[in-house]
Amino acid sequence: MDALWKRERLVVELDSRRFYGDAFALEADSEKTRYLRSLGYKVLRFTWLDVTERPEWVAACIREALSAD
Repeated sequence: MDALWKRERLVVELDSRRFYGDAFALEADSEKTRYLRSLGYKVLRFTWLDVTERPEWVAACIREALSAD
């Protein structure tokens, strides 16, 4: 996890080609997401371009998830 809001049950993951260059890494990450969701966590995923090119949108998505019941 790149960021965790435990009380709100929110996880943020930052994806990068550097770490997801093969099918094994992608499958492991997908499994982790399914597991976290099975525990009741909402998982948001953002790419490097999201964070660097659209930071306002990323922040808005996180704020929205934190304010949801």
